[in-house]
Amino acid sequence: YDDQGCAGKVGTQLQAFYSPNGDELDGGSSKSLVLTGLVADASGRWRSNIGVATPSTNTAETQLTITVYDDGGNAVYGPAPWTINQSSDVANGIRSFVQIPISTYVSSSYTGGLSAVISKVTGGPIIGYGTVIDGLSGDSVYIPMVKSQ
Repeated sequence: YDDQGCAGKVGTQLQAFYSPNGDELDGGSSKSLVLTGLVADASGRWRSNIGVATPSTNTAETQLTITVYDDGGNAVYGPAPWTINQSSDVANGIRSFVQIPISTYVSSSYTGGLSAVISKVTGGPIIGYGTVIDGLSGDSVYIPMVKSQ
């Protein structure tokens, strides 16, 4: 709760590396992560980010593909390659991590719901999440990853 309205400062704490059920994508029977509930808004009121990390210390590079779908199930981007380089993305003692705005993949004129499918091609285990950010207040909502079946 923020009683200062749009002037308040609120953030989202993400425990992206917490995986009590082994939910990381490790190349077993599931090879894709699904993020639903993402949003794009041409007016700038709402925006979404995708975050992906590889907690492995043994892999120098993890190669992924990303496909973004509109709310009708139509692919609006991808599948396109996406690489996490451990040597360039290490920060604050955390292994490779990348966060990218969904607007990178969607037309600036699009407004509506989106989903993203992140598929691992090579490399170590990955974990992911999404956020939807209110453009007025800066408040965000965490969207956990789901492994495809």
